Amino acid sequence: MASGQFGISQHVERREDSRLLTGGGSYADDTSFEGQAYAAFLRSPVGHGEIRSIDTSVAAGAPGVIAVYTGEDLQAAGLGPIPNVTPFNNRDGSPILKTERPAVAVGRVRHVGEIVAVVIADSTARAQDAVDLIDFDIDPLPAVVDVREAAKGEIEIWDTVPGNVALDFQIGDEAKAKAAVESAAHVVKLTLTTNRLVAASMEPRSASARYDAASETYELVSGSQGVNAQRNMLADAIFKVPHEKMRVRTNDVGGGFGMKTQAYPEYVAILYAARETGRPVKWQGTRSEAFLADNQARDGVINGTMAFDADGKMLGFRVDMIAAMGGYLSSHGPAAATRNVCNCLTGCYANPALEFQVKCLLTNNIPIGPYRGAGRPEAAYILERMMDHAARELGIDRVELRRRNFIRPEQMP
Repeated sequence: MASGQFGISQHVERREDSRLLTGGGSYADDTSFEGQAYAAFLRSPVGHGEIRSIDTSVAAGAPGVIAVYTGEDLQAAGLGPIPNVTPFNNRDGSPILKTERPAVAVGRVRHVGEIVAVVIADSTARAQDAVDLIDFDIDPLPAVVDVREAAKGEIEIWDTVPGNVALDFQIGDEAKAKAAVESAAHVVKLTLTTNRLVAASMEPRSASARYDAASETYELVSGSQGVNAQRNMLADAIFKVPHEKMRVRTNDVGGGFGMKTQAYPEYVAILYAARETGRPVKWQGTRSEAFLADNQARDGVINGTMAFDADGKMLGFRVDMIAAMGGYLSSHGPAAATRNVCNCLTGCYANPALEFQVKCLLTNNIPIGPYRGAGRPEAAYILERMMDHAARELGIDRVELRRRNFIRPEQMP
């Protein structure tokens, strides 16, 4: 390539391109261990319900089946829940109300697709066939899948989370922002929704696990965005072993964008199964499963209030948001709707008074996690839509309104 406008060569030898473009990539599903077995999962068909019974006896006797496990098996083995690691407190200083997310459901399910049983067999096809033989009886409960309905608190998903509010987060100078709005020549308001998104990465999640009994060491091969984060969750909170006893390995990754950050339930289940069966265990995730099992994103309602003086100079900006979290808090669930939104709400504008508050609400949906900007797009969305809305309300050209409110060079640190 030619030199750039600053005289710096833009020619970069990307060493990985040839290998990846000619089929030489090595992804999670390309890893196999000698003598491995295969996992398939029975998933909940309802968004909320009490588990009455799970009869696995017929499935356990099916051709090729090695073992069948339920949530009670993992619980009896002492495995901990998948942790939430976001370090935020409520506006009153009290801690976030965290949810206990088992790898395999125990007692109750809280979203469609939640794992309720694990089948280990000598092939993926036989494992999937045996899943259909499990007799699963569930008593459906009222479900809430709209964040606005969750905010009413009429259906509570967790007894330990009153009104479904896992976190009531606030930051900024509330008094100053409120005063700016009350004294402004012009006040504009806007409500926006951010629809729920499915990540649908090019490479569906897949993983292989093995356990060495002699050294009591686990190994997981998965597509991830950081082996240390997954290793720490698995070792510290779930299997409760020293870090050196939990090895996580990632090769090439076919897209992640935040979604492949955490230790997922499937990874816990196959690590456990590898230990119990004495064989490596592989899970080959499908595209359909991705829509039921991968962390999703967005899903909120944002209310913005922006104050201007008579000349169109911004005096203050208040944002009030409700954000769905799903049936459980994912490992980083509230981070996008809290820290990442507030960090970007000023954008490129000089704003003397900003206040942001958000309620992170549990719903009977797949858990929310970081994805493609993780809260930053929501901030840009409400900010720039508010500027356009204000320009119409104030009768000022949308470009001119922005010029009047840009951060000046002398204001830069």
